[in-house]
Amino acid sequence: MDEVYLSDKEAAEYLQVSTMTLWRVRREGKLCCYRVGGKRIFYKKSELDAYRESGRVVKVLTPTKLRAVS
Repeated sequence: MDEVYLSDKEAAEYLQVSTMTLWRVRREGKLCCYRVGGKRIFYKKSELDAYRESGRVVKVLTPTKLRAVS
């Protein structure tokens, strides 16, 4: 079976986190990425699955609407 690679945006959507969270996890050395052409970043889907199964992925919910409190 061939390995599946996901782009930065696809990986963030797959893990249900923001691209900034994905960048932070990568910077902390908790997730490996593969660079193509110096700029494009890809992740192995199998490594994303292992990361998710480790329980280290925390989904943060944010409010969709904010209202002023008077």
